[in-house]
Amino acid sequence: MPSLQEQYRDLLRRQRDLDRAYEALLDQQEDVAEGHSLLPPNLRHPGRLVYINRRCALDRADDGTLHFVTLPGQRTVGLKELRDFTVEAEDLIIVDPYVFSGPAERASNIAEDFKRTARVGGKWLKRIHFIYDSSTKCTTKTVKAAISHVLKDSSVKMSSRPSNLMHDRVWIADRKRALVVGTSFNGLGGRVAFLLPLPDPDLQVLLEFLDVNSLSRAEA
Repeated sequence: MPSLQEQYRDLLRRQRDLDRAYEALLDQQEDVAEGHSLLPPNLRHPGRLVYINRRCALDRADDGTLHFVTLPGQRTVGLKELRDFTVEAEDLIIVDPYVFSGPAERASNIAEDFKRTARVGGKWLKRIHFIYDSSTKCTTKTVKAAISHVLKDSSVKMSSRPSNLMHDRVWIADRKRALVVGTSFNGLGGRVAFLLPLPDPDLQVLLEFLDVNSLSRAEA
């Protein structure tokens, strides 16, 4: 008979799988025209699950890795974690020196990845503010233009502030919750990286820093 610890881990794993399956079903629901719901009325959930905020950071998979880690070659996994985080976000602040990096020839693909991950074109998102490093070693003009074009086409207001004061990558939703991302957007899946919720006290300190330094505001 499995030990209590093994039973506990099995239940957590099954719960995670069910949460992912439910989120995938709701993702399909988003793409269906209004009035043609995939789900019967008695099964519709009144609000989206943001299950990433309810996971136990110490809950380990069978191979010993944390659920919040993305390994080399797992770009899709990392993008899915970010997409789960952006559920119902109206306002995103993305702190990422290299958010506009990448080969110019892949600019359209990077922009499409970003569009889906940030839920651009959905019914919630209205604004995105970028804090990035504008130096040529960090920013590819073609990539920035492609992402800007995707946002403009979906009537999402874009603003930005260049800065070299920030090193870590953080996605902030509605100034209420944040996710620390261990690599830049285009680097997900390249090397091992963790995606972890930022504790509320740390988020408040970060927001105050951004506000005091005028980094949370648009360029003049």
